[in-house]
Amino acid sequence: MLNIFRLCILISYPLSITPLHAAVTAVSRLDSIEKSKKHTDPLKIWTLLQDHGWKSTVHFGASVSQENSESSLIAAGFTLDKKRGQNEYFAKFSYAYGKDSGNVNKDEILANASWKRVNSSDYYTGTRVDYRKDELADISHRMGATLLEGVFLIKDEKKWLAPEIGFGFSSQTISDESSQSVNFYVGVHSEFKLNEKTRIYETFSIFSPIDQMENYWIYGEIGIETILTDRVSLKLYVQDQYEASPAAGRKHNDLRYMTAIEYRF
Repeated sequence: MLNIFRLCILISYPLSITPLHAAVTAVSRLDSIEKSKKHTDPLKIWTLLQDHGWKSTVHFGASVSQENSESSLIAAGFTLDKKRGQNEYFAKFSYAYGKDSGNVNKDEILANASWKRVNSSDYYTGTRVDYRKDELADISHRMGATLLEGVFLIKDEKKWLAPEIGFGFSSQTISDESSQSVNFYVGVHSEFKLNEKTRIYETFSIFSPIDQMENYWIYGEIGIETILTDRVSLKLYVQDQYEASPAAGRKHNDLRYMTAIEYRF
């Protein structure tokens, strides 16, 4: 009888453990799923960035373009920036899309990111990375990385002005022809606050291949931004992208006038 009792215990033990093990496994999986959701939910990602000192904005706007694309279009994107001690970080992504008489006349991606380390005398060193894809200008891709040095010639609570120079490398494909080059870079960036809610800003960058200085390209933007609420602002600005040696059949300038609404997280 004792042997039969022991046999029953041996048989029932794994049967009782299996549901318990399944329950523990299910709880563990649910916990993993919740953790996964926490890190994949877009709003939680923005919150996580804020917790680490990043400031973020998203924007949506419309514009009237000239030269390469004489039509209306829409644009959307986001920016991230952070200051930590002597280090300044910045990233921007934008996408523009437009149609004219049912035909796509704009399909462009612009992105750039930078890091600067400012020393006590307002000089700084850093790097920047740029990317452009513009089907209308026949630019399949243009990617570049630049080492730079700059200085804040003016820097106070209401205004700042910072010219910078550097050298970098770029790879591009235009009209199905690929090329690489070492570039000379010059940039000027500035901002002036008219009051607590309104500012005027400007950014200008020129890249020129060292072995073919005549094949330079320019990116420029100037605008005015007014804060409407704690999180919403209205921005009016002009962008210009100039190609000294554009693809065959394309114009040099791609000029656009933008009106955008920005939302700060």
